[in-house]
Amino acid sequence: MVARVIAAGCGRRRAARGDGTAPASSWSQGGSSRRGASAPLTRLPYFCSGCPHNTSTKVPDGSRALAGIGCHYMVQWMDRNTQTFTQMGGEGVPWIGQAPFSTTRHVFVNLGDGTYFHSGSLAVRAAVARRASTSPSRSSTTTRSR
Repeated sequence: MVARVIAAGCGRRRAARGDGTAPASSWSQGGSSRRGASAPLTRLPYFCSGCPHNTSTKVPDGSRALAGIGCHYMVQWMDRNTQTFTQMGGEGVPWIGQAPFSTTRHVFVNLGDGTYFHSGSLAVRAAVARRASTSPSRSSTTTRSR
């Protein structure tokens, strides 16, 4: 209900500006019952400004990375040469099984701080035990107050 009111208000403002886009009310009212109805504007999710994932998920030329869940999953549609994803705590574990059958010598593994402390350290330990050539790319998104 609240979202429809906001969408209708935005549509009226855009129509008053005359920017040529369809008013939001044309797709917000009953949009869920119309097949194929979609918002006039679309935007792929991306990392927040200033987020350390903006740089920590970039890999050197010729390298590739593996993704985990959460924000790291978004690199799947970015130009970051990152393939596959896994459940929380399994980041890098697929490489343990892939490595013996691949000519790739090394991969990077994107691992957030929350996942690392939850269960991701076990995946790092498993990779070390199997001597899989990975580099965990751990980024901290924790904010600290002074």
